[in-house]
Amino acid sequence: MFLIFAAYYASIPFFLLAQPWPALAFLLAKISFQMAQINGIYKHLNEPRPGLGHHLLYEFYLTAVTLCTAIFFLIPVKVKWKDRKY
Repeated sequence: MFLIFAAYYASIPFFLLAQPWPALAFLLAKISFQMAQINGIYKHLNEPRPGLGHHLLYEFYLTAVTLCTAIFFLIPVKVKWKDRKY
């Protein structure tokens, strides 16, 4: 799962421009593995599994958080928290 996640964000923008059909297959594979893992966790916890809409909403949320985190670390601004600078 981690390998697919890391490869996805590194390659998908270029892959979509060069060859969109394999890129869509790669995207669907990532979402399928992710859904299987999440559904397995919910099944193990005896909780009702989320629907497809919730999985897609999570995918958009995950993409936004990942991109915003990357942008935050690229911006050369120091953050002061508890009298420490990061």
